[in-house]
Amino acid sequence: MNDEEDEIYPGRESSTAEQKNSSSSGSGGFQSIVKRIQLAARISQQGNQHGDCYDEDAKLNTYLKQSKLAIRRKSRRSGSIFPLPTPTTPLSGQLNTIQESPFELEQSRPSFNLGEIHFLHKDHQYDFKPFVTIEPHITSNDLSRILLDEWQLEMPKIVTLIVTGRSQHSRWKNEKQIKNFQIGIAKAAMSTNMWILTNAVNGGVTSYVCSAIEREYQKSKLKSRLYQQVNPFHLIGIAHENDLIHGRKLCYIENALVSNVLFYCICLHSFFIFVQNLLNIENTGCNDGHRFELNPDHTHFIVLKNFPYNNDFIKKLIDLFTIKDHTEHSESSKNPDENNADTPFVSILIDGEPENIQLVLQLIKKRIPVVVLQGSGGMADIVSYAYTRIMNSFVDSLDTDYVDKNVKPLLDKKIIQQFNELEADSRNNERDRICQQVIECVRLTKQHRRQDGREYL
Repeated sequence: MNDEEDEIYPGRESSTAEQKNSSSSGSGGFQSIVKRIQLAARISQQGNQHGDCYDEDAKLNTYLKQSKLAIRRKSRRSGSIFPLPTPTTPLSGQLNTIQESPFELEQSRPSFNLGEIHFLHKDHQYDFKPFVTIEPHITSNDLSRILLDEWQLEMPKIVTLIVTGRSQHSRWKNEKQIKNFQIGIAKAAMSTNMWILTNAVNGGVTSYVCSAIEREYQKSKLKSRLYQQVNPFHLIGIAHENDLIHGRKLCYIENALVSNVLFYCICLHSFFIFVQNLLNIENTGCNDGHRFELNPDHTHFIVLKNFPYNNDFIKKLIDLFTIKDHTEHSESSKNPDENNADTPFVSILIDGEPENIQLVLQLIKKRIPVVVLQGSGGMADIVSYAYTRIMNSFVDSLDTDYVDKNVKPLLDKKIIQQFNELEADSRNNERDRICQQVIECVRLTKQHRRQDGREYL
């Protein structure tokens, strides 16, 4: 592989070279996270250079300029919004919004519920943070309307998903690694129009991410007074109602249309009005081990209501940024491994619980690059170990017998080391399932590399 290819494909250093980073110091280490995210994004986006691709940039810029004409007025307490009619987006297959009358929109309202959160704190005055509760039957059109129209977010250059556990306590103990990672992710967030997606938890790895970006943002605001305007960041927390202490408050408050909506619709034709819920929340630092508080440093929150699994929404969100599902069409496509993601989607596995491996496997199946931070503990260290053992042992296909006899027993021990609660004999089946999913992640990565020469892990 030539030097140019080594630069494009960052997956190798995300697992094998990460061990070097875990002990490195100075300007090295995880400060390279900016470059890693950008390189992984290039992998996610390279499919656009092949096949029947067309230039959407001009159309997208036109759409964004039109959307900025929308008038957004907020009352002091209700958060009412008076938007102009949404311009028809030129994008085909990506974040498709639709023109609907206010009456049609009212019929689709049960699938989501808008509002704002006011975090109460004696030492700090937080801004009002928009939130939305979402039902499983929400359509892609409604979801894109929330992100682009209601929240007025610009289309991102990169979407970065932080995959980690919900625990308030992280296994990641290396202070130097944590500091370097925070520097890297904060610079990436402030230098690029990036959406960063987290699990919204007020603790653990999520707090490392949120606090680092918030500090960098405040420093940039101070500098902007002397030099130039600071770019905003978009830190979106996504959590299931059952995982949040205030989940029921967020999901079961009424969000009714104002009684005079008909007047606005008839007299102003194109205008419609929503009254958003306003919910006051005070974090006390208490949790029962299963439900957690929201981290107030996020800019937006998405609360999942009645979703069987959080991963179901993540897959729906990924599909918003994908023209066509290449996993379903890979067999019939002329270029079977072509990745058609217009907006690069990148994920970072840090620490992580056993439940996270299923999401990592789904991401790799969809050819979403997963950057694994070895040394952060949890599932990240287990995946890194399996990657090193298997990738270094087989050039082509995996030897199933060798994996079963030599790799799986060692993986089983690693799982018990990281997750003591799985040590009991009654959890053998669960450990075996985790082993199979980890091995499948590495197998698919190896398969994708043979097919398109790119690294996804």
